[in-house]
Amino acid sequence: MLEIVHVAQEDIRTLQKLMAVGILPGRKVEVVHRYPSYVVRVGNTTVALGEEIAEKIYVNEQF
Repeated sequence: MLEIVHVAQEDIRTLQKLMAVGILPGRKVEVVHRYPSYVVRVGNTTVALGEEIAEKIYVNEQF
């Protein structure tokens, strides 16, 4: 499990969608797949993210 520390998304609609599925600083996230798209699990929610969005989600890898 990784801990989300920052979401650097400038587009408010994308940020709202990420927040709606629980991608928020302080939440624990598990990376399920990295290719062909990122698939992450946050709590009971699993979501696919494009690389452009995923690269703006910063995590603490030592969590």
